[in-house]
Amino acid sequence: MLQATGRSEEAHQIIRLDLAIELNQNRANYVKLFGGHERFDVIKNALTPDGIGPAREDKWMIMPDMGFLLAKKYKHVVILIGSNRGYSKNYFPLEGARTSRERLMCLGWVNGDHFMVIHLKPNCPLPSTSPMWDQHCLEDATKCSDKYIHRMYADNNLKRSQDDIIVEDYVTRPKIVVDLDLKDSIVPETVDLAED
Repeated sequence: MLQATGRSEEAHQIIRLDLAIELNQNRANYVKLFGGHERFDVIKNALTPDGIGPAREDKWMIMPDMGFLLAKKYKHVVILIGSNRGYSKNYFPLEGARTSRERLMCLGWVNGDHFMVIHLKPNCPLPSTSPMWDQHCLEDATKCSDKYIHRMYADNNLKRSQDDIIVEDYVTRPKIVVDLDLKDSIVPETVDLAED
């Protein structure tokens, strides 16, 4: 991961600090993204250094949550590739317009306990976007994924050719805003679940 951020091996504490600052400066947004204060606190704890030496398991990088922190802080598209058909997703910055320069940070999750930097070939297939990004990105970031749709589509086609599981084809979906204060717009419906 250090290589992907353009920093040396000795910079891991600086990266933790960068991510902790990002987390705290945008606390309200991340509490919402992570689904509450409990998960936020787990992420915050993971970024808080515990001492010198090997990191305990509760201090390891947690995905998908930290994918969004990395994407926003370093203005990169973060790609997580899981091994053995594991979880693989893209994390785009949650705010800000896309840049013309391609900035990809690809991390491979190996052996269930280690991340390594993967250098991708130009225009290679990319996994689909995290559904959390679709739900939580701000208006100015909605076009960030457009540049990569053909590569995500190629990844789905590759999975199909290998009879792999396709989670979904990436389709741009409009955001729907529902005003829950309008009680008249919500009509209760009674459903009888008893069998005849």
